[in-house]
Amino acid sequence: MKLLLRFFLTALWILVLSNVLTGIHVSNFWTALGAAFILSVLNTVVKPVLQVLTLPLTIFTLGLWLFFLNVGMIYLTAYFLDGFHIDSFISALFFSVLLSVGTSVIGAITKESKEKEDKK
Repeated sequence: MKLLLRFFLTALWILVLSNVLTGIHVSNFWTALGAAFILSVLNTVVKPVLQVLTLPLTIFTLGLWLFFLNVGMIYLTAYFLDGFHIDSFISALFFSVLLSVGTSVIGAITKESKEKEDKK
């Protein structure tokens, strides 16, 4: 149940970001929900492999490479999903940073609600 709540809140955050940022286009809520799902799969399966393969580059750039890796995950999501379009690299970079902040807040909110349930 908590996972579904995270997906819906993340999809809502993706919609908000697409309305605030220029260069990010999401056609509707279902597309945003699909983007949240695809991003979660890519971040779970593909991103760790790429992080290990590009570890020397990450060390050399003092971690800045991870921003480019996040942008790559956003572009890959746009490639797999119709109705989700990105105009420029800068838009994808801002979207990536704000999405990371938003999903961290969403994770903290859903974690707090679980701790409250455990105390009952």
